[in-house]
Amino acid sequence: MIKKEIVTKVLDLSFVIASLLFLVLIPLGMYVSRKDYEQRLANYNLEHQMYRQKYGKEVSSKVEVQGFRPPSVLSIFASGLDHYIPDKVITSRSGIFSTNKDVRAGDSPALLFGRMDLLFNVCFVASLVALAFTFSSLSGERQAGTLGLMLANSISRSHILLSKIVGNYVSLLIPFVMSLLIASIILELSQDISILLPQLYPSFLIILVVTLAFILTMVTLGVLISGMTQKPITSMTVSLFVWVIIVLALPKVSPMLARIIYPVETEQVVNLRKHIALDDLQKTYKLKSAEIHNKYQHIPEELILRYFAIKGFLMDHPELRTETQSVVPLDAELTALSKENQERINNEIGQIVQNHKNKMNIQNAIAMNISRLSPASCYTYLVSGLSNTGTREFDKFMENAQEFQDEVKKAIYDNYELRVWKSGSQVTTLRTPPDTVPDMHYHYASMAEILEAGLVDVILSIGFTFLFFTLAFATFNRYDVRP
Repeated sequence: MIKKEIVTKVLDLSFVIASLLFLVLIPLGMYVSRKDYEQRLANYNLEHQMYRQKYGKEVSSKVEVQGFRPPSVLSIFASGLDHYIPDKVITSRSGIFSTNKDVRAGDSPALLFGRMDLLFNVCFVASLVALAFTFSSLSGERQAGTLGLMLANSISRSHILLSKIVGNYVSLLIPFVMSLLIASIILELSQDISILLPQLYPSFLIILVVTLAFILTMVTLGVLISGMTQKPITSMTVSLFVWVIIVLALPKVSPMLARIIYPVETEQVVNLRKHIALDDLQKTYKLKSAEIHNKYQHIPEELILRYFAIKGFLMDHPELRTETQSVVPLDAELTALSKENQERINNEIGQIVQNHKNKMNIQNAIAMNISRLSPASCYTYLVSGLSNTGTREFDKFMENAQEFQDEVKKAIYDNYELRVWKSGSQVTTLRTPPDTVPDMHYHYASMAEILEAGLVDVILSIGFTFLFFTLAFATFNRYDVRP
């Protein structure tokens, strides 16, 4: 019976249309994704090289060091949020780093209509083709009268149902697998990408398994809809309606519902809060610093300036220590004040950032949980996560940015001490800074982290397939096969 289903479907016009769609769209999408990645990689290398040559060696107390995020090679499968995640982090002495995203004018149509990568082709095209393959699998045979004949020949309903699911699934995989093979060849023609790359093939295999499972889910859903309707035209209408709901409507509506349920301040408001808090702390620091200077106003300013100018040599020159001994208490109080001020900055700014992050996490969790009522959303979360372009990648970028800020602080900013005088500011070198600014070593999420984060979507994807099959079995057992 499975063989009959495969032969029947292969000889049907729907198989020809599905084959043309897969064999054209999937290789074309992979080629476009490959060229896009190659261009982004070339731009990343060029920008990093130009920065290194022009600015990458300037070390000073207030230098703004730039770190660059390399494009993920796995983004060829799902661009996801890659074009929204910042490409650059800029450090600062204050401890508040900034991010930057350069959006090319040529990307406007792509951002407006989306990119035709593997995720798009599977989530939108393959899912629709799966329903088109199966909408008449039971209702069509009922109308033709062949379904009653099969049952009259003592063939169990469970065998018929299984043959419909497996037969349609295998038939759909024939052109789909062929298109993937062609797409793999296209990738191998690139000098920068290969399926055999260690950072590529494990994720590619998992993406392939997840994709095949998603297609099986949609085939099972199509058979379920066919078993719930009496006529093929009704099956087609219901299938299209269900596809629009689970693939288009629900994923789009869920973020809007989450914002209504749990509103959160915008990023611009949070950034303004951070700068206001920083300005207030700096004003307080300057006032306290002035009070300390007034306390030691009997010490000539020339002696104070001389002390900080030669502070790094005092351990080796006892005669200099004696000459500037009266400045030591002032230095101790200023050092304690500077340390206290930096701790307050880290605490208050960190609290503002953490509070906003916690609220955003709650809002995003609400949106994701609502959208997970659709198997297409679960598939999207899984594949984009495996491609390092998912919802967690922005947090991963912020982690890398903070690590880079801390690295630059330790290598450069901590080697300078900023003193505030009545007449202005004075920067004094305490230790020897590096010859050049450090590079940003970006770390994408590991496979273990990705799978742990996607465990819920894996369970739900399996649950959807089991649910659709169970409902299809229960519905078909009560199905009236009379035409």
